[in-house]
Amino acid sequence: MTSAHMEKEVEYGVFMPVGEGGWMRSTTAPPVPATYAYNRQVAILAEQLGLDFLLAMAKWRGFGGASNHWDTTLESMTVITALAEVTSRVRLIPTVHTLAFWVTTSPLALSGCSLVWNVPTSTCTPPPSVISGMAKYSAGN
Repeated sequence: MTSAHMEKEVEYGVFMPVGEGGWMRSTTAPPVPATYAYNRQVAILAEQLGLDFLLAMAKWRGFGGASNHWDTTLESMTVITALAEVTSRVRLIPTVHTLAFWVTTSPLALSGCSLVWNVPTSTCTPPPSVISGMAKYSAGN
């Protein structure tokens, strides 16, 4: 591998604080609320600082205990989509746990194909091979 293949610049971003407590599991840390307003402030600051991306985790259950760490969270896709309101340059990256959607995605995985996402119309159009794979799966074959 030559140095010509290694010219990609390092990118910097923010792992968004979509969970109560942010990234500090502590009862003595400053409070980090799991609210859209707080994440909106973080996104605006990241945009102003010239960061490259915002990444939101998907988390639906906290740790409980005295800190209540992540007991309240924002849904990843929704908060990242909403943050498009205040960003113009940073990339917005949500997180999806595929096993949570096993029932709906398993026909697609079994067919070995992927969806083609038509962003302007916000519709998903599966290729013909996916449709036939889904028909076989739902028929129990």
